[in-house]
Amino acid sequence: MPLWVTRLLRILGLLALLVAYGTLAFHLTEGVSLYDSLYWTVTVLSTVGFGDITPTTAVGKAVFMSLAVGGITLFGYAVTQLGSLFLETELDKVLRRTLLGGSERKMRDHVVILGWNAETSVAYEELRVNKIPTVVVVEEEQTARRLSRRNISAVIGDPRRERTLQEARLNDARGLLVALEDDTRSL
Repeated sequence: MPLWVTRLLRILGLLALLVAYGTLAFHLTEGVSLYDSLYWTVTVLSTVGFGDITPTTAVGKAVFMSLAVGGITLFGYAVTQLGSLFLETELDKVLRRTLLGGSERKMRDHVVILGWNAETSVAYEELRVNKIPTVVVVEEEQTARRLSRRNISAVIGDPRRERTLQEARLNDARGLLVALEDDTRSL
């Protein structure tokens, strides 16, 4: 599972736990319906404030205060994390298309290598020595970053997808070297 999905699930889980805590706590302490309890929880977390119904018991007011202080803090944290996750994901898309494989956008008459292993590394070195431009298509971002550190143009994506091959400018390439881990994927 990609890291961004894990982070998103963690953030959404945190928000769900927070809403569940507030809803159940208000329901049990104030004796109001689950719907009203949910309404109170959302009202507290959104900082809109009450105007119609409010907690009346000491425990209900304690729940309100815990949600007001801790809940709003956690809610704010979750919202900023979601925003950060969105920006990182969008920024990552830009970086993947510019930094990791920036030069392949202009490439023509190059060789596209699908997959990276010991054999393709040797083939790449031979192409480099002969001054033949090359783009490597890999599925793992970590591999692409390693290649990028070696000044090797890399495109991240599924080599079976047309979009990935378009990013590698396969139609403008002079050659293709396929060396995927699983031979059934190479066909």
